[in-house]
Parts: sequence; C-alpha cells; structure tokens
Amino acid sequence: MARLRQYVMGYDIGCNRRRRRALRILRPCADLYQDSVFDCRLTADEADAIQQSLTEHLDEQDALFCIALPEATQSWQLGTGLEPLTAGLLVIE
Repeated sequence: MARLRQYVMGYDIGCNRRRRRALRILRPCADLYQDSVFDCRLTADEADAIQQSLTEHLDEQDALFCIALPEATQSWQLGTGLEPLTAGLLVIE
C-alpha cells in the first residue's frame, strides 16, 4: 500500500482562467487551503499526477511549487475551530 505524505502545493498564476483551472485541480485533494497554497495528504504517485496535470495548463510566466514535508512533520493550526454537527466544514472563530 502506498504511503501518504504531507505536501504543500501552491501557484502564482496571472491569468484568471488558468488560475481557476488550477484551483479546480487542487481543491478536491487539499485538506486545507488558503488562497493559492494547499495542504494535501497524498501518495507520491498522486502528487506527481497532480503536478503533471497542473503543468499542462500553465504558461511560462506562471509558477508552481510542490514541497514534500518530512514524514515526522507536525501540522500546526493557528486559531481555534469548531466543527458544526450538521456540516463537514470547519468554522474559524
């Protein structure tokens, strides 16, 4: 079974159309995201496939990064959150 790793992925894309396309690719696989930076738990094959899919839609002036975090990396959250009983969303207070 493939091992999940924590990845931080992000982009700097000037064109709104390409930026929306990148967002549609990354949003479903992200645990959390803020603007154009995504925190994802993926296998190495999944991360490679996402990078390949994104690079097919980028222009030469666009930028993309994918950082595989060390396996012992602890995730940190600033602030507190409450999970509503009826929703799968995280509400930040």
